Amino acid sequence: MEPGKAIGEFTLNITSTTFSDSLQEGTRINLDGTMSNGGNVIGTLTFRNDGPPTYETGKADWLGATTAKDGDVVPNSGRGYYLKTGPGQYRLRLLTQETNGNCALVEGQLTAGHYSGVVYAW
Repeated sequence: MEPGKAIGEFTLNITSTTFSDSLQEGTRINLDGTMSNGGNVIGTLTFRNDGPPTYETGKADWLGATTAKDGDVVPNSGRGYYLKTGPGQYRLRLLTQETNGNCALVEGQLTAGHYSGVVYAW
């Protein structure tokens, strides 16, 4: 399915990483950054595999919040997948939902120290 209209871009910096060999806990990456519309974003990406952690492909979960220019904080969460595209590079595609009911498709690229991409209306 094709995404809808692009509604923003984001650039996030990795602030910390927690590794786990537990399939349920996964590996967590904490992120902090901005949206092109002027909002701030903070959140955690969690990477899970159905088998031993190979970090080639697997499930990705997002839990975070966006702060709009007017100061409103909007919690959001999402699920999707990741795919290794090169050494230290991953493509992510997540379907997210805000607590106000808005949904979005998030397509991004995770590289050393950064996660950036585009948010599409869904």
